[in-house]
Amino acid sequence: MKACSVLVAGVLALGSSAWAAYDYGDFVGHSVDFLGVSESSPTDSHALFGAPSVGGNNLHFMPGNNSSSSSNGDQDQTIGILTMDIVAKNGQEIRGVSILTLGTVSISGQTSTATFAAFENSLELLVGMTSYSDSNAQTFHASVPIWDGSTYIDFEAMGIHGITALSLTFTSDLTTGSESGSSSHIQSSLHSQEILVGVFIPEPASLGFLGLAGAALFFQRRR
Repeated sequence: MKACSVLVAGVLALGSSAWAAYDYGDFVGHSVDFLGVSESSPTDSHALFGAPSVGGNNLHFMPGNNSSSSSNGDQDQTIGILTMDIVAKNGQEIRGVSILTLGTVSISGQTSTATFAAFENSLELLVGMTSYSDSNAQTFHASVPIWDGSTYIDFEAMGIHGITALSLTFTSDLTTGSESGSSSHIQSSLHSQEILVGVFIPEPASLGFLGLAGAALFFQRRR
């Protein structure tokens, strides 16, 4: 969405723009349930992520509007917030949560450092009274075909076991800036790619996360 170029406490001043919220309900997965899935935005009145679908232990979003664009000296900011509870079924435990996010950036015209596109993704998991977080951020001054803004929290790597329920908050913050004769655009999904919330729960017959390829990605990104 378009916004004026005044930055106040990390959020572009939006005048009379209203806070939008969308409730998508509950989704039954294979080994976990996703409860009270919703999204909200302080910058945009339309849905940014859209209604998800469930597959295995994954929640799939196909965002069509989660982007930011600016040109000829203006700035723009798009903030989307996903919230949900994740509850493991009887006999299961949650070993980790990953949110896969890919995107693209397009910058054109006569540019300097005043023309940019940036993303900042943050994932917070609340287990009881304890909060765990991960973030991923980058600023671009030239076009890039693919950026990876994925976030993950690996309880198993931290030696934490027995988690059966948690609350998730994921914040996507996309910002663009421009100058006279330039334009910038950042999109949080790449072509037909989705934003995917994956829950890692080892099972006898399968990994129950993103399949073999997704599990490899999860472990490669461990710290």
